[in-house]
Amino acid sequence: MWRCRSGLYCCNSCWRAGVAATPPPRNRKLAAMKFAHTIAIATFLAGCVAQVAWARTWRVELNGSGDFRDIQPAVEAASSGDTIRIGPGRFQQLHQIVAPAWTEETIVAVTKDNLTFIGAGAEQTILGMTSYYAPEGRFPKVICSVDSHVGAISGLTIENMKTGIYWWQGTLDVHDCVFRHFGAGIVCWIDGGSIRDCQFEISNDGKALTPELTNTLIVDSCSFLGYGQGFTSGASAHNINFSNCEFRDNRTAMVYDRWSTGTIENTTIVNSIFAGLMVTYNSQVNMVGVRINGGQYGLFVSGGSVVTGENVILEGTTGESLYTSSESHVTINNSHILPASGLGVGSHGYFGAPVLLDLSGNYWGTTSTDLIDSMITDGVDDPLVHCTVQYLPIANGPVPTESTSWGDLKALFR
Repeated sequence: MWRCRSGLYCCNSCWRAGVAATPPPRNRKLAAMKFAHTIAIATFLAGCVAQVAWARTWRVELNGSGDFRDIQPAVEAASSGDTIRIGPGRFQQLHQIVAPAWTEETIVAVTKDNLTFIGAGAEQTILGMTSYYAPEGRFPKVICSVDSHVGAISGLTIENMKTGIYWWQGTLDVHDCVFRHFGAGIVCWIDGGSIRDCQFEISNDGKALTPELTNTLIVDSCSFLGYGQGFTSGASAHNINFSNCEFRDNRTAMVYDRWSTGTIENTTIVNSIFAGLMVTYNSQVNMVGVRINGGQYGLFVSGGSVVTGENVILEGTTGESLYTSSESHVTINNSHILPASGLGVGSHGYFGAPVLLDLSGNYWGTTSTDLIDSMITDGVDDPLVHCTVQYLPIANGPVPTESTSWGDLKALFR
């Protein structure tokens, strides 16, 4: 648009007609700002496009049909955002990884940030030795990261090494993997992550999952099978949340220890040798829809810890279905407390201010208060124990203890 002699803004027809015209006045500062803004947007979009364009998938195949035959060269060739696809077969080539305080052997040393490792499926892609490898005084690992990295791992079997995955800082997501024959399945110090649809086959005295100084870890639809410990928190592991999991035939299935916190939902713990769930040293746990069957102790709470629960089943125990001690607080309602033998509730070592355990509204297998009293030890039995179990009112019969998850609700409409 131009301004003709008449002072009006019009099109280029004035120019074609020979009418002298002058350009319209412009706000130079505004124009400069618009230009700079346009350049900034273009630069940002170009960076995004370049990042997407340059993200690459590397293929590792034992038969030589991929980019590499071994995983570690693919890691060294990769850049942030890349994916490493690992084909069928067993990968067991060891490499050195150097940490600030130690040097150790590992099959995969994760030295780059934001890498995704995808196997051909846990039944096809195996990382680990053909037999258990843990030389005395050494701690070889299958996958190891000693820097603050973002990582994702799926579709693998990880086996026969002292440690399966060792992840120091950053975030970690592990999906659709199988862990077997290990000293420690996953050990991590992370700020956010998830473990989903994984199976841990625990042997000897192994520990399947040990988050240390971790903030927020979601464990969903996983199974922890065999002798050893399923889950053991380190100190100050916060928001370690389990849902839809199974623990079976463990020495102790779950341990929240030393100022750790978390939730457990829709989870089954069966046939633990010592205890199903231990909450110790000022830890806090909330349970919904949890079934603990068997073991010497079902729920073991000590050291000033706090446990709350609804729709919980404590059954089949031979020692105490609920063991509490040392100023711990427990509130469990709308639940079942059904020991096979021994006590329903044992209170021990409460020497400070009086504590009330709220176990009202539960089913005890009987409506006789005399029988329920005989299943409980507290301050009524020993005045030196400053703890009282409040179990009234009691449920007249079995109460609904199955909770419905969001996934169950969605399944109704599929």
